[in-house]
Amino acid sequence: MHAYLGRLSNTSIQTVFSPITPYVPAKIGSLETFREVYRWLGPQDPGVSVAQKLGELPRGSLGYLYKLPDISMALVEELARNLPSHVQLVGYRELAELAKSRRALLGESADGGTDAAARTLVEGAPVGIR
Repeated sequence: MHAYLGRLSNTSIQTVFSPITPYVPAKIGSLETFREVYRWLGPQDPGVSVAQKLGELPRGSLGYLYKLPDISMALVEELARNLPSHVQLVGYRELAELAKSRRALLGESADGGTDAAARTLVEGAPVGIR
C-alpha cells in the first residue's frame, strides 16, 4: 500500500482517507493520510451516541467519520449540538490543513520523523490541538 500511495505523492491528490485498514501511516511522501475513527451505519445510532464516542477519542486525534447516506441532516445536527467542546467537525480540506499544522507544531519532518525536543515542548504546553 505504501508503494501504491507513494506514487500519488506530489500530484494534485493531497489527502487519502482509508476505511479499509488501520495500518496506513500518517504521512506518505506529501500525502496526509487519515483513518476512519467511527463508522456511522444508520439512523438507529443517534447523534448523541456518536457525539459521545467521538468525544472519547484521545485529544489531538485527527480522523474522519464515515457516514452512510441514509443518515439525515437532523441526525447530523443532533451530533453537532452534542459534541464535547474539544471536538470539531471540519471539512476534508480543513482536516488536511490541521494535519500539516500539527506536523509543523510537533517538529515532524517530511518523512514523518519527530524532533523530540519540539514534541516535548508542545506536549508540555497548556493548550492542545483540537
